[in-house]
Amino acid sequence: MGESEKVSAPETVKLRIDDRFVAVPAGTVVLEAARAAGITIPRFCYHPRLKPVAACRLCLVEIEGMRGLQPSCATPVKEGMIVRTQGDAALESHKEVLDHVLRFHPLDCPKCEATGHCELEDFTYEFGPHRVSYYEPPGLSGVDYNEKPWSPLIRFDRYKCVQCTRCVRVCAEIHDCYALTTDYRGHETVISTFADGPLHCDHCGSCVDLCPTGAITQEPSRYWKKDWEYEHRATICAHCGHGCTIVARTSRNRIAKIESDHEIGNNGGRLCSLGRFGFDIHVGEERIEKPRVRREGRLVEVPWREALEEAETMLRGAKNSKMVALASGFLSVQDLFAFERLAKRIGAAKAAESREGDVLERLSRECGISGSTVEFDEVTRASGVALIGAGAWERDYVLTILLAEARKERGLALRAFGRPPYRIARHCVEVRELEPDAIRALPVGTVLIPDVEALSEETLSAVMEMVRGGDYPLLLPSAQANSRGLGLFGFRRSVLDEKLSEAEILLAAGPLHLNARPGGCQALIVSSAHRTALSEEAEIVFPAALPYEKPGAYLNAAHQLQEAEAVSRVVGENWPDAAIWGTLANLLGDSLPLTPEALLEAAREDFPALSDPRVRVGGGGEEGGRLPGAGLPGSREHEGLLASRSDYLRQLREHLERSRDFSPFPPEEAFSC
Repeated sequence: MGESEKVSAPETVKLRIDDRFVAVPAGTVVLEAARAAGITIPRFCYHPRLKPVAACRLCLVEIEGMRGLQPSCATPVKEGMIVRTQGDAALESHKEVLDHVLRFHPLDCPKCEATGHCELEDFTYEFGPHRVSYYEPPGLSGVDYNEKPWSPLIRFDRYKCVQCTRCVRVCAEIHDCYALTTDYRGHETVISTFADGPLHCDHCGSCVDLCPTGAITQEPSRYWKKDWEYEHRATICAHCGHGCTIVARTSRNRIAKIESDHEIGNNGGRLCSLGRFGFDIHVGEERIEKPRVRREGRLVEVPWREALEEAETMLRGAKNSKMVALASGFLSVQDLFAFERLAKRIGAAKAAESREGDVLERLSRECGISGSTVEFDEVTRASGVALIGAGAWERDYVLTILLAEARKERGLALRAFGRPPYRIARHCVEVRELEPDAIRALPVGTVLIPDVEALSEETLSAVMEMVRGGDYPLLLPSAQANSRGLGLFGFRRSVLDEKLSEAEILLAAGPLHLNARPGGCQALIVSSAHRTALSEEAEIVFPAALPYEKPGAYLNAAHQLQEAEAVSRVVGENWPDAAIWGTLANLLGDSLPLTPEALLEAAREDFPALSDPRVRVGGGGEEGGRLPGAGLPGSREHEGLLASRSDYLRQLREHLERSRDFSPFPPEEAFSC
């Protein structure tokens, strides 16, 4: 090979935009280079998450050496390029495009949901025109003005649409859904749903996030506040084990709506319906707001001190009783650590509804690891991925979207074992039955993603055998926000199966599927945010704060320890579970710190596997013992859990059931929530 052939393209390109010099990576488009230089170029159709289409013609600029104006959103930079964004031709072009859009746009900014973050408003203010040449107001009567609710949660106003098609493209390119489309052409283009019916999709809300005007809006926050009156507070979604970063828009410490930010978090701006609309779990008539103690057969409200002292007395007098501490996978690391310390102090067996802890213990024993060996971005860059069992694609919606996108963009070899839905199967290079021998035949380097809650002993053994050799990376999808932490703290499904029926005293912490008191249970102590069938049978009920009401850390499926911020005020007198169980442990002689920061530090010291998946974990399981038959039920079975408390998600479930005939996929593949 000659010397000249070895010269590769430079990693960075230097160019001049107006009077500023900027260096950007090769392949960057002019619009992004201008942004890096602090120069605003107006645009509608362009968005960093989408492929450029250069359709709106708003971003035209002058480029020396090129005839006419060029779309900055679709023109890659070149070494030494000279760009002018402030020339007369470019500025006049901006005005003409904006003038044409404003000609048909309703000027009802004072009551528009997008006021304050409307790109049309911002660009008009900065680039003009400040008086439109001719105005044809849409909807001269209430009959003409056809604002259409696509669903109970998302509303579309066609007259505010600037025909950028961002919503259509994000639905297809990123979420692989195709629920939105365009009707007609040119100036008469209209955004429409599949078959012009009700919107039938997962309701991830990306169409709302990417809309540059107020054409697509969220119904729950309608007419709450103007955009500048909301606070922006980033936190971690509490509904599954992916650990998506969400942006809560709050007013007076109440969540008005959830948005995403493609520049932060492991989800790249992607959300599911639970993350987008499941934030109203903290409101409702079923919230427990004060401690309750059973008196003469009835639960009555009492002060915190009285409830804690009664629990202390009950536990001190039960030294020889069989006790079980049952924890939820929705509790934070701090909550679980305090509950684990209490269980250890009173000699209670540590139980969980999730099978993840049993799998982690066996994985630790047989493979020397206690969790996933790859992170989400590494999975999407892999040469191949194998989804093994239904939970691998059902329990983490965002992960499946990332995989579908990687398949389309980079040719990821995606394989599925089981019976995946069409939305997954159509991206797979191979779909096989759940057979251990077929799994063992996977190409070396394939990332294995098994369903830890439902796979058979034989299938999981095949997976562990492959991981043990070090040639197959592993990602364990978590069924709940902190079921990975639940497993590392020693809470086991096998203990629940063996000990629950014998329990004389049961301590139950957090949202659980369990809805009935065990037959032999003499005393039941519950921490719960809502009234449940289980809490109504308890002797003592502690009102617990929900995830968005308290700070805490969560260990996601990729073994990333993420800290969540409190974004909503606490309802009533509710305490975080860490404070409830930590205070009770201290009353019984422990010396736990009770601040979130100190509890997290203590948890790291006592459980180093929180930070390092190579640290082995135990839990009392028998050497070579068999795994429990099954763990948590399917991902859409929410009874007793957080999602079942959301009225918005209830409305969405009913809407999706009614609109099955308008699914962009076959009827049997219709969306559910």
